[in-house]
Amino acid sequence: MKTTQFIRILILVVGFSFSATSLAQEGKIQGKVTDSKGLGLAGSSIVIVENNKSNSTDANGDFTINNVADGSYQIVVSYVGFTTRKVTVKVPQTSKLNIVLQDDQAALDEVVVTGVFDKRSALNSSIAISTVNAVQIQKMAPSSAAELLKNVPGIFVNNSLGEIRNTVYSRGVTTGNNDGRWGYDYVSMQEDGLPVTNAMFANFGPDMFLRADATLDKLEAVRGGTASITGANAPGGVFNYISKTGGKTFGGEIRTRLGLEGNGKNPYYRADFNLGGPLAKNLTYNIGGFYRKSDGSQYPGYASNFGGQLKGNLMYKYETGSLKLLVKSLNDHNLTAEGIPTNSYTDMKPSVGFSNTSSVLPPAISLTTYVPTRGDVTYKSSDLWHSKDNSVGLNWEQKLGNGWKLTNNARFSSLSEEAFTPLSTVSPIAMDNIVTYFILGALKPPTQIIPGTYTVSQGGQPIMTVQSFSGFDYHVTSNTAPGSALSPNSLFFTPLIYNYSKVNEFRDQFNFNKKIGKHTFNIGGFFDNSSLYRVSGSMGVSLNTIQNHPQTVGISVTDPGNVTYQVTNPNGIVNVGADQGYTIINSKQSQKAVYFAHTWEINDKLTFDWGARYENVRIHGTNNAPALVTSTTGGLDGNPLTLYDNSSSVLGSPFSYDKTLSYLSYSGALNYKVSDQTALYFRYSNGKKAPGYNIYNDVSTAFGASSLDPQVQTIQQYEVGYKSKIENATFTITPFYSLLSDIPNSVTFTNDATGLLYNPPALYNNIRTFGIELESSVKLSNNFNIRGVITAQDAKATKYNAWIHQTDNTHTTAGTDVMIDNSGNKAANVPNLMVNITPEYTYNSFYANVTWSYMGARQANFANAFELPAFSQFNLAMGYDISSKLRVSANVNNVLNSYGVMGWVGPGSFPFNLNLEGITKQDVAANPTAFHQAIAIPARAYFLTLAYKF
Repeated sequence: MKTTQFIRILILVVGFSFSATSLAQEGKIQGKVTDSKGLGLAGSSIVIVENNKSNSTDANGDFTINNVADGSYQIVVSYVGFTTRKVTVKVPQTSKLNIVLQDDQAALDEVVVTGVFDKRSALNSSIAISTVNAVQIQKMAPSSAAELLKNVPGIFVNNSLGEIRNTVYSRGVTTGNNDGRWGYDYVSMQEDGLPVTNAMFANFGPDMFLRADATLDKLEAVRGGTASITGANAPGGVFNYISKTGGKTFGGEIRTRLGLEGNGKNPYYRADFNLGGPLAKNLTYNIGGFYRKSDGSQYPGYASNFGGQLKGNLMYKYETGSLKLLVKSLNDHNLTAEGIPTNSYTDMKPSVGFSNTSSVLPPAISLTTYVPTRGDVTYKSSDLWHSKDNSVGLNWEQKLGNGWKLTNNARFSSLSEEAFTPLSTVSPIAMDNIVTYFILGALKPPTQIIPGTYTVSQGGQPIMTVQSFSGFDYHVTSNTAPGSALSPNSLFFTPLIYNYSKVNEFRDQFNFNKKIGKHTFNIGGFFDNSSLYRVSGSMGVSLNTIQNHPQTVGISVTDPGNVTYQVTNPNGIVNVGADQGYTIINSKQSQKAVYFAHTWEINDKLTFDWGARYENVRIHGTNNAPALVTSTTGGLDGNPLTLYDNSSSVLGSPFSYDKTLSYLSYSGALNYKVSDQTALYFRYSNGKKAPGYNIYNDVSTAFGASSLDPQVQTIQQYEVGYKSKIENATFTITPFYSLLSDIPNSVTFTNDATGLLYNPPALYNNIRTFGIELESSVKLSNNFNIRGVITAQDAKATKYNAWIHQTDNTHTTAGTDVMIDNSGNKAANVPNLMVNITPEYTYNSFYANVTWSYMGARQANFANAFELPAFSQFNLAMGYDISSKLRVSANVNNVLNSYGVMGWVGPGSFPFNLNLEGITKQDVAANPTAFHQAIAIPARAYFLTLAYKF
């Protein structure tokens, strides 16, 4: 063969080889993933077994994996809540794949990302993790994002206050408080892998800024375990709300929901939307949100919820990684439910004249006063809790070469919460008690008590007369005011609490991942920097009749010289701008952490993983406590006959604090894969938690700042997990033990001599809990499935001390308060049994299910004064797919209109009624019909939803 011919042939061969290689690299796998009804499953995971290339389906369920060489492959197709399928495909394809997944509400082979350092199936994860998917969420009508967690074993959820200020904890890891002020102390509520906020304190928490809407794809919930390592200061659990992303083709959904809350009396309107699709090659988008207006379960005379949010993301994928830009704007107003009056500790049903839809809030109030550092502020009760969240984030995944992978999630948030609400502190106040008149500021300048005849009027008509001959004795001489049978000679005392909190926060979490043989290593860190500006105080007090929908009253006093003084202003408010004064807080929190994790696949069945996290938290700032000034010249209006404005608040001297805490958390586990469908693991975790802003915000004196001694809390947890999947059933069983140490217990009392608030020293306590969690889904037939979660547990306070306030009208510190020891008692608000079971029937395009929720009895406080009774609730859901795109569904929550008590407010007036630990068995026995309040689950509600997918 001639040389020239050989060269030509060689060129042809090389050229052909190059072309063939190019063509091979241009191959692709395409298909569509649907459910049994033909609906596309957006976000399904597609993984090629042979080369680990992957992608996910778009909004219509379509997918494409590019750059696949010719050959035969197996692909694994999975979606949360559906049985995973393995499909064989040849490249080049002759036709697109059409893959149908069957429902499996507790699939163990689904891929999870929360609580693990690399994506893996739930079966291969040595953690207690549960998933609530979009299919399940769409069939519910949850009142809050937290309510979705009722589908997870081991999680206690109190959403009785409404859409915000919920309480969430796991496995008895709790402070025992159950009133919404410290509802998320030990857990991390996350959106797309980062905490919603890392700045938590009384009445400011993640659920103020977290809403579940049509943009939510799924919820992954981890209890205990690796939360100590993967979560920021959250050893109790990590709950990750994962958003939908756009796909290769345009698609979306519009939902409209109409409802009647409050046992069918109060209207509810809501609209959700979600749109997604491509913008350019490798660039997709997703945008959605909601707007809602409702009158709530306890209609106060003005809307209880109104507002919404807009969320979106842009996803850019390139050969070695991806970038996701996330934005969110929330502007929402919410009311939290008030306690319903009751006169029994053993049967906490509503008092006569009240029901589970009653409201104890006064009519809408508008009042403008001066607030230090804020200027003139208008208190408008119909503005409720006003939450704003403007956030922008960037999630980055990058392959670095040589098997290294970097993941970095960052987010900046500007959060604000402005509250015009009584904070569940509506309480009776006796008009025949001298202390009442000190509280009301019924003093002639400068501090002289006024004797004479006090007249209480409603709508211009007298309803109560009180006679005082010396200014120290008070006798009710006539009384036609409602509610006297419930709390004699009393009115509702409603503090007009004003809180404004502004937090700017930056969070960043990064992780380097590397696999070497059978070893996978992760090293990473977390950084959070937040600044807090907070104004907190009371603009005054409104006095109202004790009845459903109370009416505002006015009070005047005529002295023996026939001079009449106005105790309340024309709107029925006393102590305008002066009640308790205002506390101003400026502080910063810096949290830094580094962690290391190692997974060793010892053999095909046995895996060992362990990790450690070192954390450093610093909080430093300045508090200005209030001081009161009583005018001698007639107060703000210069009129000495108008007592309601004779006192004003001024800022006291500032005092500073600067505390840093460092600590180490660690966790380790063995996972044994008994078979492809069964696994067993054992894990021990030693997690730490630094106290958040609460303990610093409560400091109200220079002495308190100098003696501040925050303690790191320790949570030890042991858990054994057994996960199994047989042909028609999956189940997990997880026995656990937890020991929570150094729980801070801080309370607020009123100085009887000055009327100012103060805080006795914080007390530190311990709780141990052991129990068992069960999660199961059983498919009894092609049409019938049962899913259930059950938690049985026992929690005990191995050490628990609490303060009881002593009234003597002289002391200014905690010197005469009494500390009681409740060690050995059952822990407060930890039920022995929680059950959530949902049987569901499906037939062609129809489904119907009913959820039975059982909440066991709980101790009302650590003193074990009495029990909050057990109760059951039933929710009904049904729907029909009119077409592959249009669905109509109906929900009835609390079908039987059950009255379930989730919390309570103590007897007496504010703030003493908030010190629940101050109520003992002896107090209950001595006054078993004392007027107090129950926080009950929402009354029956009806919803009708129309959803259109395109």
